[in-house]
Amino acid sequence: MAASILSRMKAPLSLHTVAQVRALEQHWIQTVGVPSFELMSRAGVFAMRQLRSRWSAARDVLVLAGGGNNAGDGYILAHEAWSLGLSPRVLALTPPQALNGDAARAAEQCLAAGVPVELFDSMRLPERLARADVIVDAIFGIGLQRDLSTELCSVVQLVNAAARPVLSIDVPSGLCADTGAPRPCAIRADLTVTFVAHKLGLTLIEAAPWVGSLVLGTLVDDAALFERSASSVGCIAQRLDEHALHRALPRRSITTHKGEAGHVVVIGGGIGMPGAARLAAIAALRVGAGKVTVLCHPSSAASIATAHPELMVRPIEDARAIARHLQSADVRVVGTGLGRDEWASQVLDAALDESAATVLDADALTLLAARSPGGLLLSDRHAPIRPWVMTPHPAEAARMLGLGTADVQADRLAALATLAARTLAIVVLKGAGTWIGCAGQTPTLCAVGNPRLATAGTGDVLAGTVAGIWAQQSTRARADSALLAAQAAVWLHALAAAPREAAVASSDRGLLAGELAMDLARCLP
Repeated sequence: MAASILSRMKAPLSLHTVAQVRALEQHWIQTVGVPSFELMSRAGVFAMRQLRSRWSAARDVLVLAGGGNNAGDGYILAHEAWSLGLSPRVLALTPPQALNGDAARAAEQCLAAGVPVELFDSMRLPERLARADVIVDAIFGIGLQRDLSTELCSVVQLVNAAARPVLSIDVPSGLCADTGAPRPCAIRADLTVTFVAHKLGLTLIEAAPWVGSLVLGTLVDDAALFERSASSVGCIAQRLDEHALHRALPRRSITTHKGEAGHVVVIGGGIGMPGAARLAAIAALRVGAGKVTVLCHPSSAASIATAHPELMVRPIEDARAIARHLQSADVRVVGTGLGRDEWASQVLDAALDESAATVLDADALTLLAARSPGGLLLSDRHAPIRPWVMTPHPAEAARMLGLGTADVQADRLAALATLAARTLAIVVLKGAGTWIGCAGQTPTLCAVGNPRLATAGTGDVLAGTVAGIWAQQSTRARADSALLAAQAAVWLHALAAAPREAAVASSDRGLLAGELAMDLARCLP
């Protein structure tokens, strides 16, 4: 039967708005010729199979059905559970006879099969929830465009307090599929089974407390067809995966020598701050750069050189001396522990070059923002993208944009787009769910991460990782090499932060930046 089709193809990387998902669904129906009820049937069956895969011992399946097509998916799931010999029950928040279209047909099919369907009764809800092995949330889907009422919020609160496993169909009810924000409350699912294509809001790390584990059913098995169709409606972003790292760092020839692996020059380590420059430099070496030189304040030189004899360290008293040390640099890292004093400002001026491959981080970004608040490095909008990678955290991004940090965090994708347009550089907006982008390119989201990274120095490690990977590219001066290096570095950085030994490492804290730098090599392809 057609409804038994499962999406066996690899999950696509494209992220879509609700409007784009609706357009793609209509494309399946009108252009490809898949009937809408067939899509609904595939969705309900796919969700039921995910339920059985996650909770194989569950028998009592309680479906909370709303009034739209999301309810139709829920009725299909209940019908499939009934046919498998389980004990599904449907609590209808909207009477079945009030449903329309495909949802009405799904409800009729469910009733005709003998599945118990009862009208929602708020007084009996706690008892119904307590009996369930799994609660299926089929109240609202992606069409929700308003805040939930007080009555519906009370239903959501009871579900969340029931301490029972919850599967949400397509979107946790109450969660905005575009922004990942609750309106004003939302079901906290253990598993969300979404359909057609990935919705941006569900993929954001901020939405994880509501989404739980996320599984996509495209409802088609033809990857080429999906790609053509998705391209026709467009996407808002792409998800980052391991392919960027493999493209950036292919297997080396056995004859490779250090001169072919790139020379990174780290410019930082101001007065009293040798650690940041040292972390960036070691990260660059750990990911395979052939040589790394550190240009630092004389007071920091001995500390860096003593700790890591692998590094070439050059004390810089006078910023004018920097030029000769940069002649052999393939990639520069500017700003890690640089400071914000007069020495730092002069060094920054001496190191900046519009045509040189450069990673700008930390104090370099703050110094530049102070010179032009809200309009950092505005250039000719028709100029080519600079071979620069900027790696701000939210507070630095806010200074660069002349905003508050909360404004940046409220819409990180918009902040990324503005920064990329103003700077004509590749921008890595760090944080929970790091964004990478540049003007004219579809932005990329790293949807994995770990709170172990919330500690001093991990950003310096990332800056060095970008530079070290970038230095190994054959076309270092091109913006596309910079973008690939940034994507690969963000993925590798997140991978290295993941705990490996549960018995000795906390899953969410306790990581030192120095340990992260050392772990990079273990995670290389």
